Amino acid sequence: MSVEVLLDPPGHVRLASNDDEIVDRVVAVQALAGRPVRLVTYDTKMAMRARHVGLRVHRLEQPEGEEKQPQQRRGRDAKGGDRFAEVKRIRDPAVRAVRVGELINARQDSIGYLSGIRREALEDLVGDGLNRSQIADRTGLTRQQVGQFLAEPSADATPPAEDLAASE
Repeated sequence: MSVEVLLDPPGHVRLASNDDEIVDRVVAVQALAGRPVRLVTYDTKMAMRARHVGLRVHRLEQPEGEEKQPQQRRGRDAKGGDRFAEVKRIRDPAVRAVRVGELINARQDSIGYLSGIRREALEDLVGDGLNRSQIADRTGLTRQQVGQFLAEPSADATPPAEDLAASE
């Protein structure tokens, strides 16, 4: 067995939701792996979020007789932390505005790139002979979303710069 540890790229800012952060990191790993990655979870909301961005998901069911334990807040959220505190602490407004702009641009580049990957995955499912209803069932999307995503123009096939740096 081998274990690989993938570190976040320099400047990575965690998302507010732990579920969103995990899904975001799985998407990043999938881009690095160059092949589909499956997220395994008990969490219904996380599964829905992952399907929404085009990930394969295996949702586990709670074993019979076991009740779900209430989750306690952990980490930054438990301490009332702010995921943008680092940026807010930048005193110079011009520097702060530039840094926020960089973060926004990086996120938009990633979204555009990942949207293209999702479209390609949906096109692969169409190529496999699945109709929109079948694709919707397999991906957790609605038929309308499948149609919209398939109608989107192809995105740039080049990974965003932060993804390129992470893969080197």
